[in-house]
Amino acid sequence: MVGANAEVLGAYIEPLVTYAKERVPEAHRGATPFKILATAGMRLIPESDASALYARAYAAVRGFATRRDDVRTISGEDEAYFAALAVNYAFGVVDARGTRRGNDDLLGALDLGGASAQIAVPVKGLGSRVTSADFRVATFLGYGVERVASRYAKIGANDPCGGGSSDAFESCARAISKLLGIAECRRSRNLTCALPELFFGGVGTTTRAAIRSPRFRADDEKISEESKLVATSSYYYAWVTLPSVLRHLNGSELVLDRIERDWPAPSLDAVREGARLLCSTPSEKLESLAASGGRWDRALGNAERRRAELPRRCFDLAYVDILLASVFGLPTDLPNVVSVATKVGAVDLDWTLGVVLHDARRRRRRRRRRRHVFDDWWRPLLCALLALLLIVVYVARRRKRSTKRKRDDPKRRWGGKTPTPTSPPKDPTIIDHDFKADDVIYPRRAHSPQRTTTFMTKTPERSRNRSWPRLYQKYQPVLGGGGGGGVSASPA
Repeated sequence: MVGANAEVLGAYIEPLVTYAKERVPEAHRGATPFKILATAGMRLIPESDASALYARAYAAVRGFATRRDDVRTISGEDEAYFAALAVNYAFGVVDARGTRRGNDDLLGALDLGGASAQIAVPVKGLGSRVTSADFRVATFLGYGVERVASRYAKIGANDPCGGGSSDAFESCARAISKLLGIAECRRSRNLTCALPELFFGGVGTTTRAAIRSPRFRADDEKISEESKLVATSSYYYAWVTLPSVLRHLNGSELVLDRIERDWPAPSLDAVREGARLLCSTPSEKLESLAASGGRWDRALGNAERRRAELPRRCFDLAYVDILLASVFGLPTDLPNVVSVATKVGAVDLDWTLGVVLHDARRRRRRRRRRRHVFDDWWRPLLCALLALLLIVVYVARRRKRSTKRKRDDPKRRWGGKTPTPTSPPKDPTIIDHDFKADDVIYPRRAHSPQRTTTFMTKTPERSRNRSWPRLYQKYQPVLGGGGGGGVSASPA
Protein backbone atom coordinates (compact mmCIF):
# COMPACT_ATOMS: atom_id res chain seq x y z
CA MET A 1 0.00 0.00 0.00
CA VAL A 2 2.79 2.40 0.92
CA GLY A 3 4.70 1.53 -2.25
CA ALA A 4 1.68 2.33 -4.40
CA ASN A 5 1.10 5.60 -2.56
CA ALA A 6 4.78 6.46 -3.00
CA GLU A 7 4.45 6.11 -6.75
CA VAL A 8 1.32 8.25 -6.73
CA LEU A 9 3.15 10.85 -4.65
CA GLY A 10 6.06 10.86 -7.07
CA ALA A 11 3.70 11.43 -9.98
CA TYR A 12 2.02 14.23 -8.04
CA ILE A 13 5.30 15.99 -7.22
CA GLU A 14 6.86 15.59 -10.64
CA PRO A 15 4.91 18.51 -12.26
CA LEU A 16 5.98 20.78 -9.40
CA VAL A 17 9.63 19.85 -9.90
CA THR A 18 9.29 20.40 -13.64
CA TYR A 19 7.71 23.80 -13.01
CA ALA A 20 10.63 24.77 -10.75
CA LYS A 21 13.27 23.56 -13.21
CA GLU A 22 11.73 25.61 -16.00
CA ARG A 23 12.07 28.80 -13.96
CA VAL A 24 15.33 28.25 -12.10
CA PRO A 25 18.50 28.11 -14.26
CA GLU A 26 20.50 24.95 -13.80
CA ALA A 27 23.50 26.91 -12.52
CA HIS A 28 21.40 28.30 -9.63
CA ARG A 29 19.47 25.18 -8.64
CA GLY A 30 22.11 24.10 -6.17
CA ALA A 31 21.53 27.31 -4.21
CA THR A 32 17.72 27.36 -4.52
CA PRO A 33 15.79 25.91 -1.55
CA PHE A 34 13.04 23.43 -2.42
CA LYS A 35 10.89 22.28 0.50
CA ILE A 36 8.05 19.81 0.73
CA LEU A 37 6.08 20.27 3.94
CA ALA A 38 2.98 18.30 4.86
CA THR A 39 0.25 19.09 7.36
CA ALA A 40 -2.58 17.26 9.10
CA GLY A 41 -3.17 14.58 6.49
CA MET A 42 0.32 13.19 7.08
CA ARG A 43 -0.05 13.49 10.84
CA LEU A 44 -2.79 10.90 10.68
CA ILE A 45 -0.66 8.09 9.24
CA PRO A 46 2.05 6.01 10.98
CA GLU A 47 5.53 7.51 11.06
CA SER A 48 7.08 4.55 9.23
CA ASP A 49 4.68 4.99 6.30
CA ALA A 50 5.32 8.74 6.26
CA SER A 51 9.10 8.16 6.14
CA ALA A 52 8.74 5.91 3.08
CA LEU A 53 6.66 8.54 1.31
CA TYR A 54 9.10 11.31 2.19
CA ALA A 55 12.03 9.27 0.88
CA ARG A 56 10.28 9.09 -2.48
CA ALA A 57 9.54 12.82 -2.41
CA TYR A 58 13.14 13.64 -1.46
CA ALA A 59 14.44 11.64 -4.41
CA ALA A 60 12.22 13.65 -6.75
CA VAL A 61 13.77 17.02 -5.79
CA ARG A 62 17.43 16.11 -6.15
CA GLY A 63 19.46 18.88 -7.72
CA PHE A 64 18.03 21.68 -5.56
CA ALA A 65 19.30 22.93 -2.21
CA THR A 66 17.12 20.43 -0.36
CA ARG A 67 18.13 18.69 2.84
CA ARG A 68 16.45 15.58 4.11
CA ASP A 69 14.69 17.47 6.92
CA ASP A 70 13.24 19.88 4.33
CA VAL A 71 10.81 17.10 3.42
CA ARG A 72 8.75 16.52 6.55
CA THR A 73 5.50 17.04 8.42
CA ILE A 74 5.10 20.30 10.32
CA SER A 75 3.24 20.56 13.60
CA GLY A 76 -0.21 22.09 13.92
CA GLU A 77 1.23 24.89 16.07
CA ASP A 78 3.72 25.80 13.34
CA GLU A 79 0.97 25.71 10.74
CA ALA A 80 -1.11 28.14 12.81
CA TYR A 81 1.84 30.52 13.26
CA PHE A 82 2.73 30.42 9.55
CA ALA A 83 -0.88 31.20 8.64
CA ALA A 84 -0.88 34.19 11.02
CA LEU A 85 2.43 35.45 9.61
CA ALA A 86 1.06 35.22 6.06
CA VAL A 87 -2.12 37.10 7.01
CA ASN A 88 -0.26 39.95 8.68
CA TYR A 89 2.11 40.29 5.73
CA ALA A 90 -0.72 40.31 3.17
CA PHE A 91 -2.60 43.03 5.07
CA GLY A 92 0.54 45.15 5.46
CA VAL A 93 0.87 44.83 9.23
CA VAL A 94 4.39 43.38 8.95
CA ASP A 95 7.00 43.63 6.20
CA ALA A 96 8.97 40.88 4.52
CA ARG A 97 11.51 40.97 7.36
CA GLY A 98 8.82 40.15 9.91
CA THR A 99 8.90 43.62 11.48
CA ARG A 100 5.81 45.67 12.24
CA ARG A 101 5.28 48.54 9.84
CA GLY A 102 3.52 50.83 12.29
CA ASN A 103 1.41 50.80 15.42
CA ASP A 104 -1.37 48.60 14.03
CA ASP A 105 -2.35 45.59 16.10
CA LEU A 106 -1.49 42.17 14.80
CA LEU A 107 -4.21 40.13 13.16
CA GLY A 108 -5.15 36.63 14.17
CA ALA A 109 -5.69 33.77 11.77
CA LEU A 110 -8.21 30.94 11.43
CA ASP A 111 -7.55 28.02 9.12
CA LEU A 112 -9.93 25.15 8.42
CA GLY A 113 -8.48 22.45 6.23
CA GLY A 114 -9.61 18.99 5.34
CA ALA A 115 -8.08 17.18 8.34
CA SER A 116 -7.47 19.83 11.00
CA ALA A 117 -8.36 23.31 12.21
CA GLN A 118 -6.02 25.96 13.59
CA ILE A 119 -6.41 29.27 15.39
CA ALA A 120 -3.74 31.88 16.19
CA VAL A 121 -4.74 34.80 18.42
CA PRO A 122 -2.31 37.74 18.85
CA VAL A 123 -1.15 38.79 22.29
CA LYS A 124 -0.43 42.29 23.53
CA GLY A 125 2.69 44.15 24.54
CA LEU A 126 5.51 42.43 22.66
CA GLY A 127 8.31 43.85 20.51
CA SER A 128 8.40 45.08 16.93
CA ARG A 129 9.82 41.87 15.50
CA VAL A 130 7.05 39.33 15.06
CA THR A 131 7.78 35.78 16.21
CA SER A 132 5.75 32.77 17.28
CA ALA A 133 5.68 34.21 20.81
CA ASP A 134 3.33 36.94 19.55
CA PHE A 135 0.48 34.47 19.12
CA ARG A 136 -1.47 32.02 21.23
CA VAL A 137 -2.18 29.05 19.01
CA ALA A 138 -4.27 25.91 19.16
CA THR A 139 -4.57 23.06 16.68
CA PHE A 140 -7.41 20.58 16.37
CA LEU A 141 -6.21 17.44 14.62
CA GLY A 142 -9.03 15.41 13.14
CA TYR A 143 -11.45 18.35 13.09
CA GLY A 144 -10.98 19.41 9.49
CA VAL A 145 -14.18 19.81 7.54
CA GLU A 146 -13.64 16.73 5.37
CA ARG A 147 -12.70 14.59 8.36
CA VAL A 148 -15.80 15.64 10.32
CA ALA A 149 -18.02 15.25 7.25
CA SER A 150 -16.73 11.71 6.80
CA ARG A 151 -17.61 10.86 10.40
CA TYR A 152 -20.98 12.56 10.04
CA ALA A 153 -21.83 10.53 6.93
CA LYS A 154 -21.72 7.37 9.04
CA ILE A 155 -24.81 8.51 10.97
CA GLY A 156 -26.98 7.16 8.17
CA ALA A 157 -30.59 8.13 7.41
CA ASN A 158 -32.51 11.13 8.72
CA ASP A 159 -29.77 13.60 7.87
CA PRO A 160 -30.89 16.93 9.34
CA CYS A 161 -28.27 18.76 7.28
CA GLY A 162 -29.95 17.73 4.05
CA GLY A 163 -32.12 20.84 4.16
CA GLY A 164 -35.73 21.45 3.34
CA SER A 165 -37.20 22.20 6.78
CA SER A 166 -37.52 25.54 8.52
CA ASP A 167 -35.29 24.50 11.42
CA ALA A 168 -32.79 22.57 9.30
CA PHE A 169 -29.86 24.78 10.35
CA GLU A 170 -30.48 24.35 14.10
CA SER A 171 -31.07 20.62 13.71
CA CYS A 172 -27.88 20.24 11.70
CA ALA A 173 -25.89 22.18 14.32
CA ARG A 174 -27.27 19.99 17.12
CA ALA A 175 -26.37 16.79 15.25
CA ILE A 176 -22.81 18.00 14.65
CA SER A 177 -22.44 19.09 18.30
CA LYS A 178 -23.52 15.63 19.42
CA LEU A 179 -21.00 14.05 17.05
CA LEU A 180 -18.23 16.27 18.45
CA GLY A 181 -19.18 15.55 22.05
CA ILE A 182 -19.99 19.16 23.00
CA ALA A 183 -23.80 19.10 22.82
CA GLU A 184 -24.20 19.55 26.59
CA CYS A 185 -21.61 22.34 26.68
CA ARG A 186 -23.29 24.12 23.78
CA ARG A 187 -26.72 23.92 25.43
CA SER A 188 -25.32 25.44 28.63
CA ARG A 189 -23.94 28.35 26.57
CA ASN A 190 -20.50 28.20 28.09
CA LEU A 191 -17.98 30.67 26.79
CA THR A 192 -15.93 28.04 24.94
CA CYS A 193 -16.28 24.30 24.58
CA ALA A 194 -13.26 22.02 24.59
CA LEU A 195 -13.13 19.51 21.76
CA PRO A 196 -12.03 15.98 22.63
CA GLU A 197 -8.57 15.13 21.33
CA LEU A 198 -8.89 12.19 18.98
CA PHE A 199 -6.73 9.14 19.26
CA PHE A 200 -4.43 8.44 16.35
CA GLY A 201 -6.55 6.96 13.59
CA GLY A 202 -9.69 7.17 15.73
CA VAL A 203 -13.15 8.00 14.52
CA GLY A 204 -14.13 10.28 17.36
CA THR A 205 -15.53 7.84 19.89
CA THR A 206 -12.43 7.59 22.07
CA THR A 207 -10.92 10.65 23.69
CA ARG A 208 -7.54 11.27 25.24
CA ALA A 209 -7.64 14.90 26.39
CA ALA A 210 -9.46 18.17 25.76
CA ILE A 211 -8.27 20.74 23.22
CA ARG A 212 -9.14 24.27 24.24
CA SER A 213 -8.99 27.32 22.09
CA PRO A 214 -7.26 30.48 23.35
CA ARG A 215 -10.23 31.95 25.21
CA PHE A 216 -11.13 35.07 23.32
CA ARG A 217 -13.02 36.81 26.13
CA ALA A 218 -11.67 35.00 29.17
CA ASP A 219 -9.06 35.38 31.88
CA ASP A 220 -5.98 35.73 29.65
CA GLU A 221 -5.15 39.41 29.98
CA LYS A 222 -2.60 39.24 27.16
CA ILE A 223 -5.34 38.49 24.62
CA SER A 224 -7.31 41.54 23.57
CA GLU A 225 -11.08 41.30 23.15
CA GLU A 226 -10.73 43.69 20.20
CA SER A 227 -8.39 41.44 18.24
CA LYS A 228 -9.38 40.98 14.62
CA LEU A 229 -9.20 37.58 12.96
CA VAL A 230 -8.91 36.58 9.32
CA ALA A 231 -10.46 33.24 8.35
CA THR A 232 -9.23 31.47 5.23
CA SER A 233 -9.79 28.23 3.29
CA SER A 234 -13.07 26.46 4.16
CA TYR A 235 -14.33 29.38 6.27
CA TYR A 236 -14.24 31.56 3.17
CA TYR A 237 -15.84 29.01 0.85
CA ALA A 238 -18.69 28.38 3.30
CA TRP A 239 -19.49 32.06 3.83
CA VAL A 240 -19.00 33.22 0.24
CA THR A 241 -21.77 30.86 -0.86
CA LEU A 242 -24.42 32.83 1.04
CA PRO A 243 -24.51 36.07 -1.02
CA SER A 244 -24.45 34.07 -4.26
CA VAL A 245 -27.35 31.81 -3.23
CA LEU A 246 -29.40 34.51 -1.51
CA ARG A 247 -29.42 36.58 -4.71
CA HIS A 248 -31.42 33.77 -6.32
CA LEU A 249 -33.91 33.32 -3.43
CA ASN A 250 -37.05 35.37 -2.97
CA GLY A 251 -37.54 37.18 0.34
CA SER A 252 -33.88 37.26 1.28
CA GLU A 253 -33.19 40.91 0.45
CA LEU A 254 -32.90 42.12 4.05
CA VAL A 255 -30.56 39.34 5.10
CA LEU A 256 -28.51 39.75 1.91
CA ASP A 257 -28.21 43.49 2.53
CA ARG A 258 -27.10 42.87 6.12
CA ILE A 259 -24.38 40.46 4.99
CA GLU A 260 -23.16 42.52 2.05
CA ARG A 261 -23.07 45.73 4.10
CA ASP A 262 -20.35 44.38 6.38
CA TRP A 263 -18.71 42.01 3.92
CA PRO A 264 -16.11 40.48 4.22
CA ALA A 265 -16.62 40.72 8.01
CA PRO A 266 -20.32 40.28 8.77
CA SER A 267 -21.48 39.37 12.25
CA LEU A 268 -22.08 35.72 13.11
CA ASP A 269 -25.77 36.51 13.68
CA ALA A 270 -26.13 37.85 10.14
CA VAL A 271 -24.44 34.74 8.73
CA ARG A 272 -26.76 32.55 10.79
CA GLU A 273 -29.81 34.26 9.29
CA GLY A 274 -28.50 33.61 5.80
CA ALA A 275 -27.63 30.00 6.71
CA ARG A 276 -31.18 29.41 7.94
CA LEU A 277 -32.54 30.53 4.57
CA LEU A 278 -30.12 28.36 2.63
CA CYS A 279 -30.70 25.26 4.79
CA SER A 280 -34.46 25.64 4.53
CA THR A 281 -34.29 25.56 0.74
CA PRO A 282 -35.16 22.12 -0.67
CA SER A 283 -32.30 20.22 -2.24
CA GLU A 284 -34.14 20.07 -5.60
CA LYS A 285 -34.25 23.84 -5.80
CA LEU A 286 -30.56 24.09 -4.87
CA GLU A 287 -29.74 21.69 -7.71
CA SER A 288 -31.70 23.80 -10.18
CA LEU A 289 -29.97 26.94 -8.91
CA ALA A 290 -26.61 25.25 -9.34
CA ALA A 291 -27.38 24.48 -12.98
CA SER A 292 -28.64 27.99 -13.74
CA GLY A 293 -26.57 30.93 -14.83
CA GLY A 294 -26.75 34.40 -13.38
CA ARG A 295 -24.50 36.19 -10.95
CA TRP A 296 -22.28 33.85 -8.98
CA ASP A 297 -19.14 34.47 -7.01
CA ARG A 298 -15.93 33.44 -8.74
CA ALA A 299 -15.53 30.65 -6.16
CA LEU A 300 -18.81 29.15 -7.45
CA GLY A 301 -18.65 30.30 -11.02
CA ASN A 302 -18.46 26.79 -12.43
CA ALA A 303 -21.82 25.00 -12.75
CA GLU A 304 -20.27 21.59 -12.15
CA ARG A 305 -18.65 22.81 -8.96
CA ARG A 306 -21.93 24.31 -7.77
CA ARG A 307 -23.75 21.01 -8.27
CA ALA A 308 -21.09 19.22 -6.22
CA GLU A 309 -20.78 21.71 -3.34
CA LEU A 310 -24.14 23.42 -2.81
CA PRO A 311 -25.90 20.36 -1.32
CA ARG A 312 -23.32 20.21 1.48
CA ARG A 313 -23.19 23.92 2.25
CA CYS A 314 -25.72 23.61 5.08
CA PHE A 315 -23.39 21.20 6.88
CA ASP A 316 -20.37 23.45 6.24
CA LEU A 317 -22.13 26.58 7.55
CA ALA A 318 -23.37 24.79 10.69
CA TYR A 319 -19.91 23.38 11.45
CA VAL A 320 -18.23 26.75 10.90
CA ASP A 321 -20.77 28.38 13.23
CA ILE A 322 -20.02 25.81 15.96
CA LEU A 323 -16.28 26.39 15.68
CA LEU A 324 -16.45 30.18 15.70
CA ALA A 325 -19.11 30.66 18.38
CA SER A 326 -18.92 27.61 20.65
CA VAL A 327 -15.29 26.45 20.35
CA PHE A 328 -13.43 29.71 19.73
CA GLY A 329 -15.84 31.88 21.72
CA LEU A 330 -16.19 34.75 19.25
CA PRO A 331 -18.94 37.32 19.84
CA THR A 332 -21.94 36.73 17.60
CA ASP A 333 -23.55 40.16 17.49
CA LEU A 334 -20.60 42.29 16.36
CA PRO A 335 -19.37 42.75 12.79
CA ASN A 336 -15.70 43.17 11.88
CA VAL A 337 -14.55 40.52 14.34
CA VAL A 338 -13.66 37.86 11.79
CA SER A 339 -13.07 38.48 8.08
CA VAL A 340 -13.05 35.83 5.39
CA ALA A 341 -10.59 35.93 2.50
CA THR A 342 -8.34 33.74 0.43
CA LYS A 343 -6.42 36.49 -1.34
CA VAL A 344 -5.46 40.11 -0.70
CA GLY A 345 -4.61 41.76 -3.98
CA ALA A 346 -2.22 39.37 -5.66
CA VAL A 347 -1.13 37.73 -2.40
CA ASP A 348 -2.62 34.35 -1.53
CA LEU A 349 -3.50 33.82 2.12
CA ASP A 350 -1.89 30.47 2.79
CA TRP A 351 0.38 29.10 5.47
CA THR A 352 2.99 28.34 2.81
CA LEU A 353 3.55 32.08 2.42
CA GLY A 354 4.35 32.21 6.13
CA VAL A 355 6.93 29.45 5.66
CA VAL A 356 8.64 31.46 2.90
CA LEU A 357 8.75 34.60 5.06
CA HIS A 358 10.02 32.70 8.09
CA ASP A 359 12.80 30.93 6.15
CA ALA A 360 13.83 34.13 4.36
CA ARG A 361 14.27 35.87 7.71
CA ARG A 362 16.40 32.98 8.98
CA ARG A 363 18.62 33.08 5.89
CA ARG A 364 19.10 36.84 6.25
CA ARG A 365 20.11 36.34 9.87
CA ARG A 366 22.68 33.71 8.89
CA ARG A 367 24.07 35.89 6.11
CA ARG A 368 24.37 38.80 8.53
CA ARG A 369 26.41 36.71 10.93
CA ARG A 370 28.69 35.50 8.14
CA ARG A 371 29.12 39.04 6.82
CA HIS A 372 30.32 40.35 10.17
CA VAL A 373 32.89 37.59 10.43
CA PHE A 374 34.10 37.03 6.88
CA ASP A 375 33.11 39.92 4.62
CA ASP A 376 34.86 42.55 6.74
CA TRP A 377 38.23 40.79 6.28
CA TRP A 378 40.20 43.56 7.94
CA ARG A 379 38.47 43.03 11.29
CA PRO A 380 39.87 39.54 11.99
CA LEU A 381 43.25 40.58 10.55
CA LEU A 382 43.40 43.58 12.88
CA CYS A 383 42.44 41.42 15.83
CA ALA A 384 45.19 38.92 14.95
CA LEU A 385 47.81 41.69 14.69
CA LEU A 386 46.78 43.17 18.01
CA ALA A 387 46.95 39.76 19.64
CA LEU A 388 50.43 39.19 18.17
CA LEU A 389 51.59 42.59 19.41
CA LEU A 390 50.36 41.84 22.93
CA ILE A 391 52.18 38.52 22.89
CA VAL A 392 55.45 40.19 21.78
CA VAL A 393 55.16 42.86 24.49
CA TYR A 394 54.40 40.23 27.10
CA VAL A 395 57.40 38.06 26.13
CA ALA A 396 59.73 41.07 26.06
CA ARG A 397 58.68 42.17 29.53
CA ARG A 398 59.13 38.65 30.86
CA ARG A 399 62.62 38.43 29.42
CA LYS A 400 63.51 41.81 30.84
CA ARG A 401 62.38 40.83 34.31
CA SER A 402 64.24 37.53 34.08
CA THR A 403 67.49 39.25 33.03
CA LYS A 404 67.13 41.74 35.86
CA ARG A 405 66.70 38.96 38.43
CA LYS A 406 69.76 37.15 37.12
CA ARG A 407 71.90 40.27 37.31
CA ASP A 408 70.68 41.16 40.77
CA ASP A 409 71.46 37.71 42.18
CA PRO A 410 75.07 37.73 43.65
CA LYS A 411 75.27 33.96 43.47
CA ARG A 412 74.76 34.08 39.71
CA ARG A 413 77.36 36.85 39.30
CA TRP A 414 80.00 34.96 41.26
CA GLY A 415 79.53 31.47 39.88
CA GLY A 416 77.11 30.34 42.54
CA LYS A 417 79.24 31.65 45.47
CA THR A 418 78.77 34.78 47.50
CA PRO A 419 82.01 36.83 47.45
CA THR A 420 83.74 37.47 50.81
CA PRO A 421 85.58 40.66 51.77
CA THR A 422 89.39 40.63 51.33
CA SER A 423 92.04 42.52 53.21
CA PRO A 424 93.16 45.87 51.83
CA PRO A 425 96.23 45.78 49.62
CA LYS A 426 99.41 46.14 51.65
CA ASP A 427 101.93 46.89 48.91
CA PRO A 428 102.97 50.47 49.70
CA THR A 429 104.19 50.95 46.18
CA ILE A 430 100.76 50.75 44.62
CA ILE A 431 98.62 52.28 47.31
CA ASP A 432 96.31 54.82 45.66
CA HIS A 433 93.26 54.55 47.95
CA ASP A 434 92.63 54.78 51.67
CA PHE A 435 90.85 51.51 52.43
CA LYS A 436 88.48 51.12 55.29
CA ALA A 437 88.04 48.08 57.43
CA ASP A 438 84.70 47.10 55.85
CA ASP A 439 85.76 47.67 52.22
CA VAL A 440 85.39 44.75 49.87
CA ILE A 441 87.49 44.33 46.76
CA TYR A 442 85.60 43.08 43.68
CA PRO A 443 87.22 42.47 40.34
CA ARG A 444 86.01 44.80 37.66
CA ARG A 445 87.51 43.09 34.66
CA ALA A 446 89.43 39.84 34.30
CA HIS A 447 92.49 39.87 32.02
CA SER A 448 95.03 37.33 31.03
CA PRO A 449 97.88 36.69 33.53
CA GLN A 450 100.31 38.71 31.43
CA ARG A 451 98.18 41.84 31.59
CA THR A 452 97.31 44.23 34.38
CA THR A 453 94.12 43.59 36.34
CA THR A 454 92.00 46.40 37.68
CA PHE A 455 90.22 46.29 41.02
CA MET A 456 87.45 48.47 42.33
CA THR A 457 86.42 49.00 45.91
CA LYS A 458 82.79 49.12 47.02
CA THR A 459 81.16 49.02 50.39
CA PRO A 460 78.71 46.15 50.97
CA GLU A 461 75.76 48.54 50.91
CA ARG A 462 76.74 49.67 47.41
CA SER A 463 78.19 46.43 46.14
CA ARG A 464 75.64 45.84 43.39
CA ASN A 465 76.90 46.68 39.95
CA ARG A 466 74.90 45.24 37.08
CA SER A 467 77.79 45.59 34.65
CA TRP A 468 80.29 43.49 36.59
CA PRO A 469 81.08 40.14 34.93
CA ARG A 470 81.75 36.91 36.67
CA LEU A 471 85.20 36.19 38.03
CA TYR A 472 87.10 33.77 35.76
CA GLN A 473 90.47 33.94 37.51
CA LYS A 474 91.88 33.84 40.99
CA TYR A 475 93.75 36.90 42.09
CA GLN A 476 96.48 37.23 44.66
CA PRO A 477 95.59 39.92 47.17
CA VAL A 478 98.16 42.69 47.04
CA LEU A 479 99.12 45.39 49.51
CA GLY A 480 98.28 48.90 48.66
CA GLY A 481 97.27 52.23 50.10
CA GLY A 482 96.76 55.84 49.34
CA GLY A 483 93.97 57.82 47.76
CA GLY A 484 92.14 57.56 44.51
CA GLY A 485 89.22 55.67 43.11
CA GLY A 486 90.96 52.27 42.71
CA VAL A 487 94.21 50.22 42.68
CA SER A 488 96.12 48.52 39.90
CA ALA A 489 98.09 45.35 40.34
CA SER A 490 99.52 42.53 38.36
CA PRO A 491 98.30 39.03 39.03
CA ALA A 492 100.59 36.86 41.07
